Amino acid sequence: MLCGDGLYTSNSRRGALMLQIEDWHPDVWRFINVKKTPGMVENANISVRISDRFMEAVKNDGDWELVFPDTTDPEYDDLWDGNLENWRQHGKPVVHYETVKARQLWNAIIEGAWQAAEPGIVFDERHEKDSNSWYFNPLISTNPCVAGDTLIATNEGLFRAEDLYHTHRPLSVLLDERFGAGSIGSASPVFMTGIKPLVRISTREGYSVRVTPEHRIYSDERGWVAAGELNMGEAIRVRLQVGGFGSNGTVDEGRRLGNMLRSVARLCTHRPDGNLESRLVTMGIRESGPTRFGFNQAALHIAEVAWACDLKKIPAEVLAGCRDMQRGFLQTLFSTPDVGNWPRLRSTSLSLLQEVQQLLLNFGVYSRIDEVCGACAFYELTVSTRSVAQYWGQIDARYDAQVRDLGFDREDEADPVGVDEWVAHVTEVTEDGVEPVYDLTEFQTHSFSANGLVVHNCAEQPLPAWGVCTLGHINLAAFYDQDAQDVDWDGLRATIRMGTRFLDDIVDATPYFFKENFENQQRERRIGLGTMGLGELLIRLQLRYGSPESIAFIDRLYEFIATEAYLYDVELAKEKGAFPAFVPEKYLASGFMQRMPEVVRSAIREHGTRNVTILTQAPTGTVGSMVNTSTGIEPFYALTYYRQSRLGFDEQYVRVAQEWIDAHPEERLPDYFVGAMDLTPEEHVRVQAAIQRWTDSSISKTANAPSSYTIEDTAKLYELAYDLGCKGVTIYRDQSRQEQVLHLSDSAKADSDRKPDTHLLSTGVDVEVYPLPAQVNGRTYRKETPAGTARVVINEVDGSPFEVFMLLGRAGSEVQSFMEALGRIISLYLRSNGNLTARRRLELVADQLKGIGGANQMGFGAGRVLSVVDGIGKLLESHLNQGQGESLAAEPQSVRPLSTDRRTPNATYDLCPQCDAPSLIYEEGCQHCTACGYSKC
Repeated sequence: MLCGDGLYTSNSRRGALMLQIEDWHPDVWRFINVKKTPGMVENANISVRISDRFMEAVKNDGDWELVFPDTTDPEYDDLWDGNLENWRQHGKPVVHYETVKARQLWNAIIEGAWQAAEPGIVFDERHEKDSNSWYFNPLISTNPCVAGDTLIATNEGLFRAEDLYHTHRPLSVLLDERFGAGSIGSASPVFMTGIKPLVRISTREGYSVRVTPEHRIYSDERGWVAAGELNMGEAIRVRLQVGGFGSNGTVDEGRRLGNMLRSVARLCTHRPDGNLESRLVTMGIRESGPTRFGFNQAALHIAEVAWACDLKKIPAEVLAGCRDMQRGFLQTLFSTPDVGNWPRLRSTSLSLLQEVQQLLLNFGVYSRIDEVCGACAFYELTVSTRSVAQYWGQIDARYDAQVRDLGFDREDEADPVGVDEWVAHVTEVTEDGVEPVYDLTEFQTHSFSANGLVVHNCAEQPLPAWGVCTLGHINLAAFYDQDAQDVDWDGLRATIRMGTRFLDDIVDATPYFFKENFENQQRERRIGLGTMGLGELLIRLQLRYGSPESIAFIDRLYEFIATEAYLYDVELAKEKGAFPAFVPEKYLASGFMQRMPEVVRSAIREHGTRNVTILTQAPTGTVGSMVNTSTGIEPFYALTYYRQSRLGFDEQYVRVAQEWIDAHPEERLPDYFVGAMDLTPEEHVRVQAAIQRWTDSSISKTANAPSSYTIEDTAKLYELAYDLGCKGVTIYRDQSRQEQVLHLSDSAKADSDRKPDTHLLSTGVDVEVYPLPAQVNGRTYRKETPAGTARVVINEVDGSPFEVFMLLGRAGSEVQSFMEALGRIISLYLRSNGNLTARRRLELVADQLKGIGGANQMGFGAGRVLSVVDGIGKLLESHLNQGQGESLAAEPQSVRPLSTDRRTPNATYDLCPQCDAPSLIYEEGCQHCTACGYSKC
């Protein structure tokens, strides 16, 4: 990342998977509800692409047809490009699947967004109509993917992506340990994303993977980098994580299969003179009588495939085999007599050695492959020097003797390949055909191991085919003029000009390793100058985010940014020339250019413009946190956050709030200090619309809504976004994942007169769980914990505790899921029959919870709370000993002045999986940590 004078630009950007479907697609119903099936699609943003015709049908309560092109048409493969109108214009048939009321489908979309914040909505025709490249380069949405033969490392072995796709099962994949997120990550089922062009990334060390050009690979120097943007010699990460073993097989079976494959390799080196099967008999792999190893058919299959295809592959049984089976297989392969004592393997098959490399990674052994030229060219795999001891210790039974022969000692065993060596260096990136491609979503790090290399699953803003967009960000808060209580307009103008020139220079300075990327970017020159710090700037100007006064200011501010950027881009066009695809009248006919001031339009008509687009409001969660300002165009999520130090976690104010508090001690924060949850969703959308008016490309914005927001409110909000000219809208309703549980609870109450459920346990004891009565009395408590204020409701029947509810954080968060589970288990225990009284059971629960420590503690002396569950245990004990609860209806709550006066009351946090701070928030369509900068995207 580079920064200067309020301008920030980054060479890589993380994102989340983007999945979209057209409003006419027959599978739209299934798509809308896909996230209701756990494990199918997680941590991927889903949206429905809404057309103007559909919105007109919604407003008029008209019919809507769900159709798809006739796939039996002879020209389907050649003509179908995803554009239904183009298909129809060619006179091609469509298959009618269903006719529904447009409002019925619209309501289903709204209800899904209300329940779980998705699907979002993208007004795709508005994207195209506003696009400056509408007349020569239509926008599309793409997803990165890998080839079907890519080996993915899972906790059950190594499997090819295509094979995993057909299982439709959620996965557990191996994670690179340098991410610090553990060894295994939960992942979605593998899904096919289409038929796309592929590129092959080759490395000096022999590791190779075939991906789409936009698929990101982890560079040790630059972080996540698209495959098409990798530099020659750039170091990319090789998977550093032991594992990838299945549960089937034995050492002997592995050795037998290894011996067979080794023999086949010798067979295929020299063309046999006679029948293949008779040759196998001669080599001892197959006998004419009883089977020798019991694996004769597998051996014959290996040889047939190798001979017919000139390929040698490791059997799938080994790739998915247990640790012992893989160990036995490798022992046999490496026992060839011509390699000496050093662990190396020679073969004419590069693909075979590349798969062996991946098996070695399972044992924590790093290797490289070299091509040996000569009279008989072959490839040689060699275990690296610092992995030799690891190899002998983990794989080969001759460990002690080999270590002595090679001169290693026991200290070498504890010194495997250093972390800095677990990389491969790119030698070339080449086009490699068009095939079906696949992807998955890993939920912790958004990464997985593909052919031993660390790759990402991510997405982009809508771009044309082979489109590239260079992003930079201006920190608006840096241009606050305290003396004038205004914006430093001259300073902002200078930075806009500098940023525009800088991004334009990057277009020419960037090495493009695919001619399509190079040709497209040279033809259109797409850049994206954006902003962050808007929320902080409004506070300093004493304007409440979302107020009519702020909307007027935002409109003026972003018109200024757009005008200055385009006027300077015209100057660049005078100096360097307009982008090659520039056609004045067509360019000026775009929806965006129709809104620009006449001074800009006249200048463009006369001199042209250097870049096709200039402005993008991208999310800046990581960069914004680094420079301590509000992210993107969002307000601060909350005015307080948690910061970790050697003494634990402490609550701090954002910088602008702390400055005001220091200058005004003992005073309440003014009303223009607001967080995201203090605003109405309509205020969020109106801000988005004001900025969208002056942004020629994509925009990232979330409309936060309270839990009380209804389905009808959500429908009105979406229609407001459409009427105001937004290109899309994403709503996040607090506690949006709790509604289905509440619905089930209501059903349970309506059925409260049923008999107790009886389950027969293994002990032979019948356990009865008594149902809840229609009405119960209870007490509500508040308890400060290291993760925030917990609310605990203890209900009683006839004076005995009967059930416990616990709330901490927002619904759907990890913290609340733990609290809900704990409350359910305690309630189930209290409602079960048995010899112990309910009071005694609650005493036992309190005793078990008290004293459990955690990473974060708070308080001193008798009031010290060691963890969340320790605080709950002490609260339950206090209830039993004193019976002094707190009725929400009867008594006001006693809360700290911090929470009452200054902290954003509606902000909700989750635990960060990286630093454990209760600082994980949902903002800009993604979760990120305000304490350490961790992002789930």
